[in-house]
Formats: sequence, structure tokens, C-alpha cells
Amino acid sequence: MGKDKITLIRILGIIGALIWALTILLRDVGIINNGFIKFLLGIAPNFAVGLLIPALIIICYPIIFKREILFKEFILMLVGSYILILSSEIVHDRFLNSSFDILDMIASLIGFVIIASVYKYIKI
Repeated sequence: MGKDKITLIRILGIIGALIWALTILLRDVGIINNGFIKFLLGIAPNFAVGLLIPALIIICYPIIFKREILFKEFILMLVGSYILILSSEIVHDRFLNSSFDILDMIASLIGFVIIASVYKYIKI
């Protein structure tokens, strides 16, 4: 994988981290009254994690294993990550009196698909 592609994936990961942090800060302020903005603030952390997790996998894998990650390995790790996110939603639904939110799952999946598409299809 080329340095430019890795740089793009790192930038997307940083964007994910910034979205997550900004969302958490804006949620805690409590001055947002617009329903649509509240909706976006509700799903934004999941989208952000959908960008951040795959970026971290691609960045950390070569450091740990001393070789580039294969696309099949990357997809398996994304599936495992998605199962953990699904498990978290189920735990929140069953044990923490919070509802299962399919939109959170979709937002995470969109982030995963963006990074996987950059990894697989962007030629730089």
C-alpha cells in the first residue's frame, strides 16, 4: 500500500477522532435545541468510530506484525469490530435500559465502508 493511501487513511482516522471528540463536547454543553442537530449528534460518534477503528487497524497492523495487512485480514478484522459494536448495542438494550439503535449500526457501517473503499479501490 502506498504512502499516499496510508496518509489518506490516517487523515480519515483523525477526522473520525475529531468528530467523536467534538460530538461528545457538544452533547455535554446542552445548548442544542434543534431536533435534526440532536439526531446528528446522536449518530456522529458511531460514524466517527466507523472511521477510526479501521484506520487504527491499518496503521497499527504493520507495526505489530512487521508486514502490510492483506485485504482479507482487514475485512475479517472489520467484521470482528462490527460484531463488538453490535454486542455493545445489545448490552445497552438488554442491561442498561437504553434502546437498540439500528441507525448507530448503520452509521458505523458507513464509516467502515468508506475506509475499506479507500483501502481497496483508491489508486494513489
